[in-house]
Amino acid sequence: MSEIKYYTPGKLDPRRTVGSVRYPDLKTTFDFTDGDPWFRLLAAYNEGHSEQFAGRKYLEFGIGGGLQAVAAMKGLEKRPELSPIIDITGIDIDPWRLDIAAENFKKFSIPSILYQGDAVRWIEEKEEKIENTSIIMCLPQAPLPKKTQVGQVIGYDSPADTYHEELLPEFAQKYNRWGLGLNAAVLGTLVNHVGNYTDVSAVFSGRVPENVIRDMINELGWKVVEVVQTPEPIQQDPDTDIAFVSEYANTTYEDLFYEKNGEKFNPISANEAERRLQLANKKRDNFNVYHHVAVWHLETK
Repeated sequence: MSEIKYYTPGKLDPRRTVGSVRYPDLKTTFDFTDGDPWFRLLAAYNEGHSEQFAGRKYLEFGIGGGLQAVAAMKGLEKRPELSPIIDITGIDIDPWRLDIAAENFKKFSIPSILYQGDAVRWIEEKEEKIENTSIIMCLPQAPLPKKTQVGQVIGYDSPADTYHEELLPEFAQKYNRWGLGLNAAVLGTLVNHVGNYTDVSAVFSGRVPENVIRDMINELGWKVVEVVQTPEPIQQDPDTDIAFVSEYANTTYEDLFYEKNGEKFNPISANEAERRLQLANKKRDNFNVYHHVAVWHLETK
């Protein structure tokens, strides 16, 4: 696991912030109609759920470019009767993402503390309970490789590329096949470190069957307060492998992927979605594969 440390922002790398297919959410922009659909959803959720953040601390695991935190602040600006966010804490394993978050927060004069490292380690090292805090999770959702496979993964100059399944807590490893290993690790560790007036808003992909997500949430000591789903499916990231979905998708788990025909969305199989992904060669243009995404608002039992 990576070392947890305070992060001192460095110089922005323009190669990371402009025209990137893999990282469109990390452009220093506040137009939430652009960029990664997952981040658009969470940004819209944050801006529309101001009461959830008013007068509380804001903590985000996988803070990326910080746009979700900005959205929460913008939402509160429209509600002068509500108290502002007390402060913002962000954790991310990739240092260059934190550079962009720091740049975005500077533009909005948002007080923040950023940490580089592993979310689970950060939680474990907390000596006091996390209280009066709204926690946001938008973490990767694809199976982590076995330790012996790490060298076979195409790297992106990222500490995250060295993370493997064996680093997950044992209770989380069974969810790795669903692409939820890291999410399970964070939720299962977090449940023992939260106190009063603290909740979690986690983004989960419709690539994973709803009953699997609900079983995981329940087993790890949480309960569902609300689920806010995209009104229509969003485009699959052409840079994210989905071959693992074919391993569990069958007649029991239908309608995980869709194609768009005009204004309608029709179901397609996981195998067909994977075939189209390979043909897309990591490009969004003419990549006709979609799936639902939802924000799950959680509280401890």
